[in-house]
Amino acid sequence: MPVGLHHAMGFASPTHGYIVGGINENNVVTSTTYEYNPSSDTWTQKGNFVSPLVQGGIALHAGAYALCGLGSDKDLGGSGALFNTGFSKYDYANGIWSPTTYNYTGGGRLWPVGALLGNKLYVGGGYKFQSGEFAYKDWYELSPATFTALNDMPLEQDQVWPNPASQELFLDATRPWNKLCLYDIAGRVVLQQGAEQGNKLCIGHLPAGMYILEIQGSQGNSKRRVEIQSK
Repeated sequence: MPVGLHHAMGFASPTHGYIVGGINENNVVTSTTYEYNPSSDTWTQKGNFVSPLVQGGIALHAGAYALCGLGSDKDLGGSGALFNTGFSKYDYANGIWSPTTYNYTGGGRLWPVGALLGNKLYVGGGYKFQSGEFAYKDWYELSPATFTALNDMPLEQDQVWPNPASQELFLDATRPWNKLCLYDIAGRVVLQQGAEQGNKLCIGHLPAGMYILEIQGSQGNSKRRVEIQSK
């Protein structure tokens, strides 16, 4: 590629590959579009994305054009980030982006997944830091120009890792949470922290043994058994 990028969006026509947006080598979110020609093994810069900055969204080939949307204008959707809920259309013939009226009613997020099946676009999932790290499980169909909610994707339960652990525990949550409480086998709270402190628990000071981690949130609480090993 002409520049180093991460969190960019990629899509392909029958003859060319494309990369749009992302975060460059200087840690700056961009709106640049690059076209790759496999026949000549060359990259060409094309028209910029219609949004000033975009990273962590989704892009899909859709026949005579491509669609790109969602994502945000800041790395990891940080403080003050603008989360995009719209989609833009890329014209292969002219090499330019233009806005559409497609508005994702599920709300803005990073790193969604999607598929084009027949003439219908399906989009869902993704991530947003919102009362804790939150993984979406919604699933929407775009037909013909409106997003309609379908059945949610089946997701695994909240994951706590590594388990056993000796120094640190991490939570991968599938729903919003606001507090973590760690209990010893006698039911005493030995450690607690709010979502604003992040999803990592430092446990190096605790004795080895079995513990219960309670994940508290507005949609209910869940518990996981964890083992702390000797240091």
